[in-house]
Amino acid sequence: MRQRPSPGQSTARVRLRVPSILLLLLTLLIGVAAGALPANAAGDQPKPLTSRRLFDQSRPGVQLITARFTAQIVLPEPEVTAANQRALQALLTGRIRRGQIPASGPAVESAFIDELARNPFRWMTPSSRVRRENVKLTLTGSGFSITPDGYIVTNAHVVAPRDEDLKAAFISEDMRNGTDDFIASVVQEGLTQRQATKLLGVIVRWATSTAKLANFRRQLAAFASSGTRGLSTSRPRPATLVDAGDRFPGKDVAVLKVSASNMATVPLGDDTALSTGDRLYVLGFPGPATFNPVLSKASQKEPTLTQGVLSAKKGVSGGYTVLQTDAAMTHGNSGGPIFDEQGMVVGVATFGSVDPETGREVAGLNFAVPVSIVSGLLSKAHVKAAEGTAGGKYRLALDAFDKQWYKRALPLFEQVKALDPGHPLVRKLIRDSQTAIGQGRDRTPVEILGLPRALTVALAGTVVLLTAAVLGTALLRRRRRRRRAVPGQAAPGMAVQPVQPGPVPFLYPDGPRRYPDRSPYPARPSPAAALEGRQAPEAPEERDWWTAQPLAPVSPTANGGAAADAGESGTEGRAGAFPAWQAGGEPVTPGRAETVPAGQAGGDAPERQRVHYASPPLVCPSCGHPNPPTDRYCEQCWTVLRS
Repeated sequence: MRQRPSPGQSTARVRLRVPSILLLLLTLLIGVAAGALPANAAGDQPKPLTSRRLFDQSRPGVQLITARFTAQIVLPEPEVTAANQRALQALLTGRIRRGQIPASGPAVESAFIDELARNPFRWMTPSSRVRRENVKLTLTGSGFSITPDGYIVTNAHVVAPRDEDLKAAFISEDMRNGTDDFIASVVQEGLTQRQATKLLGVIVRWATSTAKLANFRRQLAAFASSGTRGLSTSRPRPATLVDAGDRFPGKDVAVLKVSASNMATVPLGDDTALSTGDRLYVLGFPGPATFNPVLSKASQKEPTLTQGVLSAKKGVSGGYTVLQTDAAMTHGNSGGPIFDEQGMVVGVATFGSVDPETGREVAGLNFAVPVSIVSGLLSKAHVKAAEGTAGGKYRLALDAFDKQWYKRALPLFEQVKALDPGHPLVRKLIRDSQTAIGQGRDRTPVEILGLPRALTVALAGTVVLLTAAVLGTALLRRRRRRRRAVPGQAAPGMAVQPVQPGPVPFLYPDGPRRYPDRSPYPARPSPAAALEGRQAPEAPEERDWWTAQPLAPVSPTANGGAAADAGESGTEGRAGAFPAWQAGGEPVTPGRAETVPAGQAGGDAPERQRVHYASPPLVCPSCGHPNPPTDRYCEQCWTVLRS
């Protein structure tokens, strides 16, 4: 019994082996590429910035904001009428009789001022004397730009204060020069310093409520060197108010617009991701450090960086949550950005804490409006935060500068300078990069075709390995095919299984080809041409491939068929299920045999018997041997008949 190799198992092994190699090489390539690319390109979370890097990255996008107000204030002078004096004396006398206050002069004076402070509008009334003064007021704060075309965020109380706040500021400014004289005169009349200061506050409070403003004007400006389009950086840039919220506890934020191109910006973050204890940075222009008389005028435009932690998140009556921090803030920081460790804006510095007894600020208890409030105002004003071309190149240049890739950072800094001539830091960074290159401190990696050398080597190695894998697979398949072409020899490692040999139909030397050539290989010479001039081989014994039994002799019938004994072979009933086929075009009964008279096939061939099959056999393209239609390999030479 012949055995033939089964290609299924070996072919499956080859097909599984190649994708495994490709997967391994692809994994190696991804790993090398991830190591060669920057962290943000590999999909890592942004790492915390150093305080120096955060300052260099954020400084160009922070501005000093000024708001100048002019108006004419109409202020009636207060007085305590005689009737009010008698009522107030009766009230104090009753308290003395009840023992609520001592019957001494200083105690009565203190009780008198406390009662005025408790309800000044009850005891004080406007007199007929009215003062008209032209007043000027300048407020300063901080702000930060969010778009390259000049949109800036700050506090509402810096650029859009309420009328009551403005009048109080105007009156305080108007009385500033006479405050000391007023307190000194009151002290001489027997009041203490504390009582004199409290009385002055009562008068300011009352005047603020009763005064009126006329000819009111507002002028806003931003000191920003970035995005100036070549203008002078020493002069303020006019700004217009786009929209503003209400003073705290309202949503105390505002949006300004200045004329700018390629202005440096700061990115907005997410305050909801913060937790108590997270580190925060405040960047702005605090008054005591900005306008200190011992400092130079040029240093007024240099912002101050302080840091602390998120102390708490607390709700306010305005219906939202504020951020409490111990980072240092004071007057002038209002409107400035508060950053997280990744350099994202998470809040706007807004207000601090004041001791109600002394009126002094309390350090370490400062509050900020969260950036989510800013996002809501921007959406209302149809403004979308974005980073410009110059800002993106500047950030990439800082990434390279921090890695000491000065040769890569230098051209990026020069591009930023060309796009934004007024950038406050780019000239210094260009000089630092040139100095580092001259001193041999550059660590820029060698690049090939614009890619890092490590990545280029990995790509080349991967291509070589892929090519070797493909060529090796092709050679292995060709070797297996050659082994299958050897008769009776199975390829190593291939399983063998028994087969049932089928009949070998006789091919007439000089007759037409009985079966069509279904082989994908080029047609070979016909058996008649191959046997020309040679003696025809003896026809092999015909066998039925379903039963592997010799066919019984049959006798011709009247219709040219053959009456076979179905009881001996048992093939007629099985063959009858297949359609009839005959190469010569004559219909025959399936599974029937017929006798060919002597000499019909040509030559001296004796009378023989031929069988008609239900479907055409497969003719071997190598040796011309016909095989059963169900075979995949030639029974003679083991050539592959069909895949």
